[in-house]
Amino acid sequence: MRIVCISDTHGNHRDIHVPECDVLVHAGDIVMDFFEMPSRVLDDFQDFLAWFNEQPARYKLFIGGNHDFGLYFANMRKRYEAMVPEGVIYLRDSEVVIDGVKFYGTPWQPKFGDGAFNIRDHKARLAKMELIPDDTNVLITHVPPKTVMDRLRKSHRDMAWTKSGQKFRHVGCGAIQKQLKRLKELRLHVFGHIHFTHGVRRKDGVVFVNAAQSGSKKPYEIERDAIMVDLLEAGVLVS
Repeated sequence: MRIVCISDTHGNHRDIHVPECDVLVHAGDIVMDFFEMPSRVLDDFQDFLAWFNEQPARYKLFIGGNHDFGLYFANMRKRYEAMVPEGVIYLRDSEVVIDGVKFYGTPWQPKFGDGAFNIRDHKARLAKMELIPDDTNVLITHVPPKTVMDRLRKSHRDMAWTKSGQKFRHVGCGAIQKQLKRLKELRLHVFGHIHFTHGVRRKDGVVFVNAAQSGSKKPYEIERDAIMVDLLEAGVLVS
């Protein structure tokens, strides 16, 4: 199974080339800043869904991110979710099985500024992450697990920065990290959120993909290519 991973497109999805694949995964932050331009955000979300549905993938999956308030606010959620076309699958604490591979998507994260899907309380976040099925093969979250490609540079202007004198801090989710030992069938974890740490890492038999495509120099412009992985019977091949 060939899986293409993208994330943090922030309204610039049409600048991305998606190669032919079985499953296309978007790990959140579809739009730009909701509060500064709510009408543009709605247009961007509609345009994203049209673009996403046109891509050369048999299945298209996405979750929300901390910029995707339309999918988060109770008074807007139904309107936004109703826009999702039949050929696209939106995951929010839910799963889908494709050719025997179980995908599970969840958007929740530790407090990060005033973003969507923030849960400050660790126990409440842990309750969300404990919903992940034991037999999940591909996990899709917006935020990385704690200490895995989650370093935020001091120069970043985000409200998550609190400690002075450090060059970076870890801003991943400890509640997600805690689940990894339980998920014995997990082969691939796709996320984004931290633009600086785009890339791939293998750890304890799992391939972790930070698919954030927006740059670190210009935070909301596309600077990276999509990451493609192949799920094989013997493991995961990254191409």
